[in-house]
Amino acid sequence: MNDKRKITASCLLKVNGNALRVQLSPAAIYGGQEGHYRVRVNRIWRNGHDGNPLFVDRAGLGALLADLMHSTPAQITERPNLPSDARVTVTIWQDDEPKHLSGWTYSTPIRADDGLWYVVVSAGGRRFFARCEDVRLLPPAAQPGGLRRRLCRS
Repeated sequence: MNDKRKITASCLLKVNGNALRVQLSPAAIYGGQEGHYRVRVNRIWRNGHDGNPLFVDRAGLGALLADLMHSTPAQITERPNLPSDARVTVTIWQDDEPKHLSGWTYSTPIRADDGLWYVVVSAGGRRFFARCEDVRLLPPAAQPGGLRRRLCRS
């Protein structure tokens, strides 16, 4: 696969003792408008709230950099104890009501760009990333044999 990434400018911000590497790439090579940029922060492309690539003009870039410089660092939390292939209950929200689904984890937790921990789960007939705070590990008796033995030893 041909990598179309072309970084035309970058800067390093130091915020509260943490380094943030900001890189700009022309939006046109990603389907955006001329004169706009696609932004990467610490090697992660920024996306809009709709999940599509975020393209910013100069004013938007200034606002993004100002937000980055005034943001508070995410709380450092330990990786949640959610092993892969474990039986779990996942809370999702539908029509402002919580709904609890039974499912399985398909990964160990990962920390996303927003500083929160997520895990891939299979529940309700689909696989998706769920926030770890919305996932509850079922008791050892409900877990498959190998995992049950590991959980009982801990």
